[in-house]
Amino acid sequence: MLGGVTALGAGGPPALPFLLDTLVGYWKLDDTSGSSPLIDSIGPNAFGGPNAGNPVAGIINSGQYIISGGFEASNKPTLQPPADFSFSVWARVDDISNPHVVFSKGDASLTPAWDFLFMSGTGGFQWQVDDAHSVLTPAPPVAGSWHHYIVWYDSVAQIIGIRVDDAATFTAAGVPHNITASMLVLGAANSGGSLFYNWNGVIDELGFWWRLLNAAEKTKLYNNGAGTPLSAFLRSTSPQLLNTLISYWTLDAFPAGQAPDSWGSNLLSVSGAVTSAAGKINNAASFAGGGTLYVTNNASVQVTSDFTLACWVNLNAQVNQGIVGKWGSPAANCDYLVGYVGGSGFYFTVANSASSLNTSALFPNIPNGGWHLIVAWYDSTDQKVRLRLDDANTFVAPTGGALTQGTASFTIGSADSGVAPMSGLIDEVGFWKRKLTAAEMTQLYGGGAGFPFKSFR
Repeated sequence: MLGGVTALGAGGPPALPFLLDTLVGYWKLDDTSGSSPLIDSIGPNAFGGPNAGNPVAGIINSGQYIISGGFEASNKPTLQPPADFSFSVWARVDDISNPHVVFSKGDASLTPAWDFLFMSGTGGFQWQVDDAHSVLTPAPPVAGSWHHYIVWYDSVAQIIGIRVDDAATFTAAGVPHNITASMLVLGAANSGGSLFYNWNGVIDELGFWWRLLNAAEKTKLYNNGAGTPLSAFLRSTSPQLLNTLISYWTLDAFPAGQAPDSWGSNLLSVSGAVTSAAGKINNAASFAGGGTLYVTNNASVQVTSDFTLACWVNLNAQVNQGIVGKWGSPAANCDYLVGYVGGSGFYFTVANSASSLNTSALFPNIPNGGWHLIVAWYDSTDQKVRLRLDDANTFVAPTGGALTQGTASFTIGSADSGVAPMSGLIDEVGFWKRKLTAAEMTQLYGGGAGFPFKSFR
């Protein structure tokens, strides 16, 4: 097991792409201008400075434009593969007269682990392991052109390899690689804390696996030059919690005053007093003084048909409070909200085009200080809202008319960006544009222990 992901068995990799299996880091590199760190959508390995985000058009949404400096991720166990590993990356090099590094790990002045770089001149791209074993593509790309690269280390055959644009493969002999405690660097190499051979161009969609990718997976990642987004890395078995998942916030930390979206593009901003505390799974967001997390209105958080919200909640006070939703004023900006009525219980409400509110039955007498899983959903088939608590009791209420698409922000920890503030803890918030199945709800509850996002694969 690796972080809740079961490694491939002795029968070898599956015939169909299963790209979330042993994926330990994935950087979409869509991060906004000036942002730091660059978010790891799968693991804990965010890239910090010295650079700040500089997004330009990429293969999938945006990529990061780097011409000096670089980004650094501090060493963690997930960055120290003991055996096979693979990287996938899209790269555009704009200057082919000098060497430029795509990514590297290790200290060139001490014990390097690996680096992937453009060699300049008549050379191509080089994948180097342990500073002594390398494989080189035979010719440079056209300056300013995008190409897809997969590089790997095969610990059994002791081979390193590069595959370019799902067409040409180059291999060379390798040896057991160094496992170093050095940082992972994007867009440069490290020597004694100084960055050199800086990238010159754009890097997009960097993925890191603790295994060898199979041929079908390499083909899917290239996708005829269009790439495959992280959101399409779905498993083929049930439950399928990644299917139609729009956004997922683990709420484990708030780097640079933001809550990363581990799946989609809805990076939450922190407003007011929101801190970290022990949660249901790792850390949770703690609300005590009117703080809130929010992302401004956009199409991905608007609803027109079936949708589901799920979260873990731990109350500190029996007061009226908003938990998660899209709820503003006037009434035309009220879309949907999960909340709590003091002394009565949790509720889920939506508003239709006539601005009438439709609220599920309340679950009464919720004590303070205990964790509860709320799964709330709207079913367009019967036009009813439902709220299921702790995978045990489901409450239902009718609605009527088309759903509202207002301009309010999507918020966690309050209604209407600070109104009815939360008093307590919120953890593991998911948003799907479909109804979850009974099996998926049971999986999320996990017998009361929860089900971490990293295990959705």
